[in-house]
Amino acid sequence: MLGRQHAARTQTFLPVIALSAFATTAWTLPPTQDLRGEVVGVNGAPIAGAVCTLRGQSLPAQGIPVVTGERGEFGYPGLLPGKYDLACVAMGHLPVEERDLEVTPAAGLLLRVVLPNAEKLKQTVEVHEAVPAIPQDSGAPAARLSSPQLIALPLMEQEFKAALPLVPGVVRTPDGKINIKGSVENEGMLVVNSMEMVDPVTGSHSIDMPIDAIESVEVFKTPYSADLGHFSGGFTSLTTKPPSNSWNYELNDLVPTPRIEAGHIVGISDNSHRLRFTGPLKSNRLTMAESFANQMNKQPVRGWLGRTMKRSGRGSTLSPNSSTSSPRSI
Repeated sequence: MLGRQHAARTQTFLPVIALSAFATTAWTLPPTQDLRGEVVGVNGAPIAGAVCTLRGQSLPAQGIPVVTGERGEFGYPGLLPGKYDLACVAMGHLPVEERDLEVTPAAGLLLRVVLPNAEKLKQTVEVHEAVPAIPQDSGAPAARLSSPQLIALPLMEQEFKAALPLVPGVVRTPDGKINIKGSVENEGMLVVNSMEMVDPVTGSHSIDMPIDAIESVEVFKTPYSADLGHFSGGFTSLTTKPPSNSWNYELNDLVPTPRIEAGHIVGISDNSHRLRFTGPLKSNRLTMAESFANQMNKQPVRGWLGRTMKRSGRGSTLSPNSSTSSPRSI
């Protein structure tokens, strides 16, 4: 009898204990809500396959990603109340991020995420080809001699022709002709201040001027230019000194060269003095420049007549000298 009463009491208290435990558990768990929404485009059409990632304090650090359905819908059930961040991306659209979404215990949250269309990059590239400049120089660069160089050079003759053999590739033949890189003188061209100065019959250089009147000498060994026609060889260009607007003069090589034999001065071997003066004939309107060169060169002539005079005692070892004096002016 006592055993049956104890069993009946136990069966009566079990449901009561279970209800008490369930009530305690329900009291300790906070309420949850759902976050639902849809992803659409700017035209309102749903976007399927968009990826939405939800981040919050009660969620994993990497967030919870979901993929939208055919109608662009997505959902996050059972969220604790709080603030969340939602980021949605889709192909062909710009990403959108919603921050500080408030989920309250009273009601869930319904969102409408609009993804703008991705901007199409349009870029125009214009290619302008640069036309290469046509080289104006000849195959070989021109050799240039300036006026100070011409005056300082130890030349046998104070004329520009004597300075040309100092340029590589220029040779002066025994007959006095100029050979520029294998081309003889009558195959070349001489230009003085852009004016041709060659003999129209022989083609040789028809003028030789004092070096005091020259500003520069340029020698083109391979002049392949259409504007310098009438020749097939070397090209020589002279530029004279411009006249000055104030009177000025120059005297050069006034000291003659003595002739020395057996340690004694026996006479003058050569003398090439030069004079240049320039000035205005009418101020700022008319000017002039003049250059003079006087060359005297004595060369001994040794031969049978000189030996005969030495043997007979009627003369010295030198025969009468041949003397030339050739004043030049320009």
